[in-house]
Amino acid sequence: MNYIILVAFLWGTWQSGDCAACSDIKVTVTGFRSAKGEGFLALYSSQDGYPLNPEKAVQKVKAPIENGEAKFELKDVKPGGYALIAMHDENKNGRMDRNLLGMPREGYGASNNPHMPLFGPPTFESALFKTQPGEMTMNIPLHYYPH
Repeated sequence: MNYIILVAFLWGTWQSGDCAACSDIKVTVTGFRSAKGEGFLALYSSQDGYPLNPEKAVQKVKAPIENGEAKFELKDVKPGGYALIAMHDENKNGRMDRNLLGMPREGYGASNNPHMPLFGPPTFESALFKTQPGEMTMNIPLHYYPH
């Protein structure tokens, strides 16, 4: 019987890995122009796919919008450099809607609140941050462009 408990413990330890250096990141996204739809947050570990291909994100989270903001929590983020992109998915279609010129129709923002270029998204480097062990908090304001 003790053998089964030991194997279960070792299996659990192996499965979870050593996450003493991992981060739990709490993100508040502000500036939603309405409560319509939902907030969306994607965490990228590299430039590959950032920010328009959420399938390549390390973690993706959705949250309801209340009082102009949405609160997200990313758990067990391994040590390293990452960039976040936040979006107001007003129609809940899971992607950034754009006008005929390619400008975003929905609000978006990024970690570090980088300058939002007139054409194209912020760069991975401008949104890059390093994790710290334990709990981290971030605020990301959304930006909307006229359409």
